[in-house]
Amino acid sequence: MQFGFFSPDNSSDVATVLLTLGGKLGAQGMRVAGGATDTIHDPAGRKLRMDLVLFPSGTRHCISQDLGRLASGCSLDPGALETAAGLTYAQLQQGCADILICKYGKQEAAARGFAASIALGLELGLPVICGVSLAQKSAFERFSAGLAQKLPPHAVDLASWALGARAAMS
Repeated sequence: MQFGFFSPDNSSDVATVLLTLGGKLGAQGMRVAGGATDTIHDPAGRKLRMDLVLFPSGTRHCISQDLGRLASGCSLDPGALETAAGLTYAQLQQGCADILICKYGKQEAAARGFAASIALGLELGLPVICGVSLAQKSAFERFSAGLAQKLPPHAVDLASWALGARAAMS
């Protein structure tokens, strides 16, 4: 089983690392499944929306809901996330991937989001890399049952691990 995770100090870095990693692996010819969140801000720095960028197509799916300018709660639209994550699950079912990379967050801890895709990727024997925020680390440890290897939170190192994991499967 090739199951790895990384936890940067800043949770927003999870998305940055995943987006960079997806590009690096795609450039190396790997068929990447999964996605990463891209948060769009206005010029004043206020969050406007969250998009889930799916690999390998780069297709963007809005996964946030507009709660208004004064809202301070979570703007995630769980239904939109489920729909987008379902596309990754279908990609895995069709055998159209060499690796799965995604975030393990609150939704995955509640057995939603990419949780089913992570399980399917592992069941299929694919290398899986999860970006895990520090806030979700204990939930991820329960989910992974100690089977995931801690990896450095740098796209170059993660790409090297992924390419090695894929080569070891050949």
